[in-house]
Amino acid sequence: MHTIQNSLYTATNSSSLCRPAWVLVRILFALAIGLATPAIAQSQYEWTTNDGTITITGYFGTDRDIGIPETITGLPVTAIGSSAFGGASLVSVTIPESVTNIEGFAFGFCANLSRVYFNGNAPSADPSAFLFDSTATAYYLPDAVGWSSPFAGIPAIEQDQYLFTTNAGAITIARYTWGGGDVTIPAVVSGLPVVGIGEGSFYSSFGVTSVTIPESVTNIGDGAFELCDDLVGISVAAGNPSYSSADGVLFDKAQQTLITFPSGHGGSYAIPSGVTTIARDAFYGNFALASVTIPNGVTSIGSEAFEYCENVTNISVGSSVTNIGSAGFEYCFALTTVGFKGNAPAIASDAFTNDTGVTVYYLPGTTGWGPLFGGVPTVLWNAAIQMASVGLGAGQDQSGSPGTEFGFNVTGRSNIVVTVEAQNALAVPAWTPVRTFALTNGIFHFSEPVEITNRSRLYRLNFP
Repeated sequence: MHTIQNSLYTATNSSSLCRPAWVLVRILFALAIGLATPAIAQSQYEWTTNDGTITITGYFGTDRDIGIPETITGLPVTAIGSSAFGGASLVSVTIPESVTNIEGFAFGFCANLSRVYFNGNAPSADPSAFLFDSTATAYYLPDAVGWSSPFAGIPAIEQDQYLFTTNAGAITIARYTWGGGDVTIPAVVSGLPVVGIGEGSFYSSFGVTSVTIPESVTNIGDGAFELCDDLVGISVAAGNPSYSSADGVLFDKAQQTLITFPSGHGGSYAIPSGVTTIARDAFYGNFALASVTIPNGVTSIGSEAFEYCENVTNISVGSSVTNIGSAGFEYCFALTTVGFKGNAPAIASDAFTNDTGVTVYYLPGTTGWGPLFGGVPTVLWNAAIQMASVGLGAGQDQSGSPGTEFGFNVTGRSNIVVTVEAQNALAVPAWTPVRTFALTNGIFHFSEPVEITNRSRLYRLNFP
């Protein structure tokens, strides 16, 4: 037994037109079918545990620049075992302060290894730890002890972690000069407060996976973290008066401006509600990004905001955007769909430069659209669920045997592409694409087995 409840999302402007893009169908079933548990990502390290400590025994990643974690499963990494990284295609590696022993051939035969950064005192190391690494050099921090050159057969050089400038008794980081892993920016250097992170100061700092910003920093320059391909998260101290973070993304304090989306933070991203501005270069050069949802309320997309996001395929733009800056989506080579829910915004002429496969979709009742927008073709997107067609029917279950399916007809302009999304609870939105299809001759019948549509299942239509 089941019931159907319909509801329509509408745009937040004064228009009363119902948006067929957001038709929502809710199905209630008296079924109790469990949901599959997502697979947990496998670590790129192998290790053993001994007396509450970790020894890394193997590495099967492919990154050229890595930071070895200080802990694994909550236990400190204290040793790097024999041949653990032997023959790896590493260019740089950062070894945490917790490591006190490096065994024989641990990094042997790494022909491309050139920089080995040590975050702590000199560990004990077998003389063969870096055997046949002819271009490798060890770098250690000024306050570390126990160092001499050579170290385990390779040169060892003292080096500061940052270059900085001093002005009016305060420090601005001009350049990060160290290795990868987790980076915590100091609040004080040589007794002076660190108040700034300079323009491009972390530019192309490969291997850096996270950055923590202290309360003292009140100014971050343009492109400070640009092209840090391994950077997955930025966190800001709660007491910082100028900046904040959420889910690894850097915002202003009020979280109205999205400043930096880290280059290693990939997949699909929905910008939080409350954001009004996407800053210049906010997503610049992110090769891991697949899709972006820009909510209603965002009014401005800054210059170069998504430039060189070479693998992003679709972007959904809320109804409030009024301006798109220069090169806003330039060099997004995989971009195929940009769907707008509002009127046509002002747009720079070069916003879609070199995006050869993109189509802009717009909704019925919106204004300002022509056959081209920013130099790319536009299509009216008027997909809708035909409520009279909603129901159960004969079909196949997930094993291919005869069973019952739930389905409905989707109609609209011939050959437009539509994605059906679904979720299992309205209270905590977690929309998942179920199927993407073209409306051949203006109609498509969507269905899925009842086993999938457990207890409470909601559907909506969206841009592809």
